[in-house]
Order: sequence, then structure tokens, then C-alpha cells
Amino acid sequence: MNTQFIFENIIFFPLLAAVVLAVYLIQFCSVISPCRIEFDEDSKREMKLMVRYNKLSDNAYAAYLGCIMAGVAVALIMESFLILVMLMIIQILYIAPAGVVMFAMYGRSKKYWEAYENGRQEKKPLTCKGVEIYN
Repeated sequence: MNTQFIFENIIFFPLLAAVVLAVYLIQFCSVISPCRIEFDEDSKREMKLMVRYNKLSDNAYAAYLGCIMAGVAVALIMESFLILVMLMIIQILYIAPAGVVMFAMYGRSKKYWEAYENGRQEKKPLTCKGVEIYN
């Protein structure tokens, strides 16, 4: 392995690591991450959607991470600047659709729970001799 290649492209390796870390934090630790989106556990359809969404997001991240690691290995072996640039493009191509899907699911979940809470608050209180009783 040519160490000069590594020193010439030293900016790419920390940048790749930073983007992978940022993607991990967005996908697994943020508000929009699949593990934080709530689904209606009383609905079979909702739970089926949750399982599919969680599996899809985990598999997509695993494939993304494998692609980045394999790309770094190939770039080091072939000493190719072009492969490092392609890896940065792959990261953008991954996070853009993944982010759109996560935001869409988060928005969908948020609307559902807002409607659920509004429906709950719109119930009229029971009254017993002028005293309000809430269920």
C-alpha cells in the first residue's frame, strides 16, 4: 500500500468516517429514526408496516455500510482517488432517499398520533350532578 496515496487524500478518510457517523446518528438516534417512530399497536396493519419498515431500514444501512467499507478497501488497494469520490456520491445517494423515507414515516406517524389525541380530547366529559368526570 502506498502511504503517499493516503497522505494525498487524507481529507477523504475522516470525511467518510464523519458522514458514516452522521448517517448512523440520523438513522438510529434521531427523532425521525425508525426505532423512534410510533405505530398503533392495536392495528395488525400498522404492526406489519412497522416490522417491514424496521427490517428495510436495518438492511439498507447494513448494505450501505458494507459498500462504504468495501469501497475504502478497494480505493486503498487500487490507490484510486476516483473511487473515494464515488464513495462520497454513494453516501449522498443513500442519505437522500433514506432521509425522505424517514421524514415521510415520521410525518405519517405524527399526523396519526395528533388525530388520535384530538379524537380523544373531543370526547364530551361525563357529568354527574354538575361534576365533570373524565374517562
